Amino acid sequence: MVTPTSTTETTGPLAGMLVFTDNNEIIRTGLAAAVIVVIGKAVTFDAAGRAIPAIATSNNADGIGIATINPNSPIGSQTGTIDNTSGAADALFVQVAVGNTYCFSKANGAIKPLSLIKVDATSQWIAHTKPANATTPTAAEVDAARDFFGLASGRYFGHPKEEKSMTAAVATDIIAVRLGL
Repeated sequence: MVTPTSTTETTGPLAGMLVFTDNNEIIRTGLAAAVIVVIGKAVTFDAAGRAIPAIATSNNADGIGIATINPNSPIGSQTGTIDNTSGAADALFVQVAVGNTYCFSKANGAIKPLSLIKVDATSQWIAHTKPANATTPTAAEVDAARDFFGLASGRYFGHPKEEKSMTAAVATDIIAVRLGL
C-alpha cells in the first residue's frame, strides 16, 4: 500500500518526520474515499473528519496537519504515499501531526525564516504574504484580510540543524514547520 517517493532522501530528516520526540499532537484518522495522501505533505479533513490532501484554499477552520511518520505507525514505511484511490472511506488510515507540533515537510518556494506559511495547490508550503494596506477598505480588501488569518497554517522554523542561525528556504528544501499560529 505504501510506495516510496524517493530512494535518495537518506542524507537528513525525511519530510513527515517529527522535529521533537515529545509534546507532539498526533491523530490517527481514516482517509476519504478515492484519495492519495503523501507522507510529509499537508492534509486537511473533510466534513466527516477523514484526511484529504490540503490545497491552496484549505484553511485553519478545516484543520491543517502534516501526514507524518510515527515510530508506532501502522503504515509500515517511513516515506511514501497512502493510496486509497480504489478504497472506500476509512479503508486506510494515516497519522497526522496537528496543533502545536513541529514537523519536517517540503517548501515549494522561497520562504524567509520565521515567516508565516500556507499550503499551495500541491500540498506543500509557501510564504504567506500579507494583504495590501488600505485607507478605506473595500469589501474585497476586508475579505483578503480575513483570509490572511484563515489561510496561515504555520510558521517556517528553518532547515534541519539550523537552531542558531536560520536561512531562507527555496523550493524542494526540507524545512521545519510549526503547525498552528
